[in-house]
Amino acid sequence: MYTKVPRTSMGVVEDTVDVRGRIDQVFSVVANFALAECWDPSVKKSAGRVTGQPMGVGAKYDLMYVYRGKPTPMTFEIMRLDPPNFIEVVGEAETFRLSESIRFIQQPDHPDTMTRIKFKAHLALKGWRRPFIAFLSGTLDETGRAMSSGLENYFAIGDKMSRIR
Repeated sequence: MYTKVPRTSMGVVEDTVDVRGRIDQVFSVVANFALAECWDPSVKKSAGRVTGQPMGVGAKYDLMYVYRGKPTPMTFEIMRLDPPNFIEVVGEAETFRLSESIRFIQQPDHPDTMTRIKFKAHLALKGWRRPFIAFLSGTLDETGRAMSSGLENYFAIGDKMSRIR
């Protein structure tokens, strides 16, 4: 499995993780934000689709996101979608905005069993909090690690894949 410590910079975290599963299977789980609590430990509750087509541009999902230990309601909207290769979402909360782009790459050596996921998240604080983004690199690093571990753990057991066909 390929994993590394996430790269963080001012308000940005990037990571790459290899998971078990075909690209279409992995994409169908990760791109459906109604399932986010299954693979992202920062999400404590996925309330499901609020508006729009399931897994379509414009679809919105309500999530209970834990940010710095505090439960924070967020609404995520799918902005761009190229199944099964790419999804871009934007999450809005009262005090911050989170943009995520997630790429899915089928591993050529293991086309039926492994997919590489590359994600990049941009956190922007709102209002008077904006300049304090400089102090959050540790929090972003922890969040990136947790998401990578969550993805690895979710896809580590093959029988989970049969539930998403």
